[in-house]
Amino acid sequence: MDKTETAINAFKNGYNCAQAVFYAFLDELDIDKDKALKLIEGFGGGIGGMQETCGAFNAAVAIISNHYGKSTADKENRAVLYKTIRNAAEMFKQEFSALACRDILLDGVPKPIQCQAKVACAAKIVNSILAESKDKITV
Repeated sequence: MDKTETAINAFKNGYNCAQAVFYAFLDELDIDKDKALKLIEGFGGGIGGMQETCGAFNAAVAIISNHYGKSTADKENRAVLYKTIRNAAEMFKQEFSALACRDILLDGVPKPIQCQAKVACAAKIVNSILAESKDKITV
């Protein structure tokens, strides 16, 4: 099963949008599953259900940060991380025209089928970015 299918299945099994995307990449995060899913849960529904930045995209940012980020004050690395996140945001906005949950929902009310599409898109974006990174490492 690929990461997108894993994320969709996690969403269908009751995880929120942020958790579902995070769940699909747990094997690459080097973090305890229970702690990870607990940590990301509050980002669902556009951060605590407030319909701000899409929870699926929030999870994508966390995964990308885990991959590219540093635990030190490295401004050069931070610039690369931020650029990568901005690129991910542009990909997401190409699909849904916005990042805010309230702006990308068709009628302002979350529905499982709408959110499932955002989960799938966020997982595809992360997969693409991580694959691109691996390609760069092997060159």
